[in-house]
Amino acid sequence: MSFSHLSLKWKIATPIICVITIGVIVAVSVIGYQSKKNMLDEMQSSVLGGYRDTVLNAITTMMITGNYKESKKQFLEQMGRIFDVKVVRTELIDKDFGKGEPQEYASEDVEREVIRTGKEKVVLKETTLVGIYPYIAKSDIMGKNCLSCHHASEGDVLGAVILKIPMAAPFDRIRKLQFLYVLIGAGGIIVTIALVILVVGYTLKPLTSLAQTMIEAADKETGLVLSSDEKDEIRRINFIARNVIESFSTTINKIVNLTGKILPVVSVTKDV
Repeated sequence: MSFSHLSLKWKIATPIICVITIGVIVAVSVIGYQSKKNMLDEMQSSVLGGYRDTVLNAITTMMITGNYKESKKQFLEQMGRIFDVKVVRTELIDKDFGKGEPQEYASEDVEREVIRTGKEKVVLKETTLVGIYPYIAKSDIMGKNCLSCHHASEGDVLGAVILKIPMAAPFDRIRKLQFLYVLIGAGGIIVTIALVILVVGYTLKPLTSLAQTMIEAADKETGLVLSSDEKDEIRRINFIARNVIESFSTTINKIVNLTGKILPVVSVTKDV
C-alpha cells in the first residue's frame, strides 16, 4: 500500500515519529561524541598539563642540582607508579655527554616530529592518550641558563617528555552512559509514538465519524451501498460524496427525461 492511501492518522503521525526518532538518534550520538571530546580536552589541559609541568620542572631542577642521571632514574621510577612517563634525548645531548642508551631516543614518528618541530603534540592511540612535550634550550629556565652547559642555540630541542594515560576506563564509562541515553531515548520514542497516535487519532475521530455517517445516509436516502478500501478519511469522504452526487445526477436526469415524456401527454389531455 502506497503512502498516499494510508490513513490520514498515519500520514500525519509517520513524519512526526520519523523526525523525533532521528532527533533522538542524533542527540544520543552528539552527546556521546561531545562527552568523549570534553573528557579528552579536560585530560589534555588539566591532567597531562599538570604532569608535563611537574616532569619538566623536575628535570630542570635535577640539572641545576647535579647528579642528573641517577636522580632522573629514581624520579621516573616514582612517577611510573602514577602514570607512564618517558624522557628522550636528542643528538645535541650526545655532543656534550656522549651516546645514551637506545631507549633514551625517540622511537616513533610522532615523537621524532615533536623533536624536529619543537611543538608539543597530544594524540589518542586506541585507548591511550599520549602527550609529547619538547624540552627546549633557553637562556633562562627557572634561573638556569641551558646554553651554559649545552652546546646549543636558543630554541634548540634538547629532548622530549612522553606521557601516557590509559583511557579505557573513562571510555567504558562513556559507553555505559551512552547506552543509558539510548534506553532513555528508545523509551521516549515509544511514549511519543503512542501519544502522537492517540492525539492524531482523537483529532481525526470526527472526520472518521463523518465518513461513516455519510455512508449510512447514502444507503438510507439513496439506496447506495458504498464500500471502499480507502484508508485516507478525506479520500473516503471524497469517494462517498462523488458517488452520492453521481447518484443524484442520475436520478435528476431520469426525472427530467420522464418529465419530458409526461408533459406532452398532459398537454394533449388538457386540450381534449
